[in-house]
Amino acid sequence: MIAFIPIVILIARIGEAALETIRTIYISKGHANLAACVGIIKTGIRLISTGLVLTNLPDYWNLFAYLAGYGLGTLAGMQIENIISIGYV
Repeated sequence: MIAFIPIVILIARIGEAALETIRTIYISKGHANLAACVGIIKTGIRLISTGLVLTNLPDYWNLFAYLAGYGLGTLAGMQIENIISIGYV
């Protein structure tokens, strides 16, 4: 049960960082409505994952999961962008 919270944090941060990458691409391509919708979801995920870390500060695995999720999420966002190909001119 103790590994459950870090795994949730890791998955949430991967999703949040991937959505941030997609949102940035939507903004740069002029898709304001899509960027706003993605931003709402992204912010909700960020609040939940940050809350989990802050309520369990003594557990360093939570902090590691939070940090690792950001890096992995950036990579995931770049892969998703390649799939939807909105960044190509």
